[in-house]
Amino acid sequence: MAQFFVWEGASGASFGTATNWNLGTLVPGAGDLTYFYIGGGGTISGSGTAGVLWFYNSGTWSLASGTSLSFGLDLNIGASGGGTYGSGALTIGSGSTITGDGYINVGDSPGNIATLTISGGGVLNATAPGNVNAYEMTVGSSAASGTLAAASGTVVVTGAGSLLDLGLNGLSLGNAGGTGTMTVSQGGTVIAGTVNSNINNPISIGRIGNGTLTVTDPGSQVTAIGQSYIAHSGTSTLTVENFGTFLSTPDQLGISGLVVGAGNSIGLGGTAAAIVTTGGVLDIQQGSMIVGYRGTAGQLTVSSGGIVEVGTTLTVGTGGTISTGVIEPGNGTLSIGAGGTVELTGPAQTSSYGVYLGNSSSGTASAENVVATVSGAGALLNTNGNGLAVGQYGTATLTVSQGGSIVSGSANSSLLAALGIARQGSGTVTVTGAGSQLTADGGS
Repeated sequence: MAQFFVWEGASGASFGTATNWNLGTLVPGAGDLTYFYIGGGGTISGSGTAGVLWFYNSGTWSLASGTSLSFGLDLNIGASGGGTYGSGALTIGSGSTITGDGYINVGDSPGNIATLTISGGGVLNATAPGNVNAYEMTVGSSAASGTLAAASGTVVVTGAGSLLDLGLNGLSLGNAGGTGTMTVSQGGTVIAGTVNSNINNPISIGRIGNGTLTVTDPGSQVTAIGQSYIAHSGTSTLTVENFGTFLSTPDQLGISGLVVGAGNSIGLGGTAAAIVTTGGVLDIQQGSMIVGYRGTAGQLTVSSGGIVEVGTTLTVGTGGTISTGVIEPGNGTLSIGAGGTVELTGPAQTSSYGVYLGNSSSGTASAENVVATVSGAGALLNTNGNGLAVGQYGTATLTVSQGGSIVSGSANSSLLAALGIARQGSGTVTVTGAGSQLTADGGS
């Protein structure tokens, strides 16, 4: 039978010493519940295991160098009740480690203000097998209730060697009306995944809430195994900047990708943005990217040395049918500014275009509205021998200006042109200004 342990130790005391706990003669074991809420926080040392690790009541807690803790059920930061009771902070730093098979919740109740920091080579490692039925880690996952504000969760992974590794388990930033924020900086690393992107996603940024993910600084990387998305019904943003990297790799079914604005029956009508700038890299290996899908608007902005690499297909603005049977339009914006590059990296396709500006997954036009600009010195859209369709469905406008350039192609122009305009919709292409160029190698 699980026992309840309340931490009473002084700052720096050991988890494995019985006198630091309320029971006095026992230390926690697997399945026991441990609570850290007395005294406003402190430093915990040593090693040990429990079923639940829970930090709250406005305490600011940290793990001493070399500390190693494990949990089997939950790691919680912030508790129900709001006010000071609902807040909490934990720092895993200086070579300390927490490992667990259970769920990780950073702010999952109304009134929570919760913060998790992984720094100085600290590690948080989820060892559970891949779970497609729920996100293993949630950050900011509760709506307001009565006088209590929506939950707010913040995660910071910073410094070389600092690692958040969820394996083949998912990460949710902002869900159920809450707000979730994550920053990966100074060489920090985050890994999240799924075994099946058709059921669950490795990373959701704003599922039914507001989410923000920022990857910044050289050596910082977020790896998503499978297809991730930004926003159903909230306002959410992915920023990759200052030589940071967001990498999408295939799941066990071979699916990878990113959907920026992902409307469905769970939620739609939100706004999603992906911003790649100052040497940041967004790399989707062997997968596709959609910007603005089924009733949720999406925007992709690339500039100042930012690079977006897409393995197969880039679609900006695509409509489709949600599970209720309603066809929702896809509204998307693509902005490639000075020094920005968007390119396809896979082989040339002969049966479909590589880049669509305005499309429909249902095969029926649904008022798609797409605006794409490639503007400024060094701005480049390169399809790598694939075709470019402007206004396949809906209405699309493409403008190349101020020295920007587009290169499209066709592996077999008798099957598919390098440039298709207004095939089943309305499309407009304008090339203007000195140095601006659109090269269609294979006809239009």
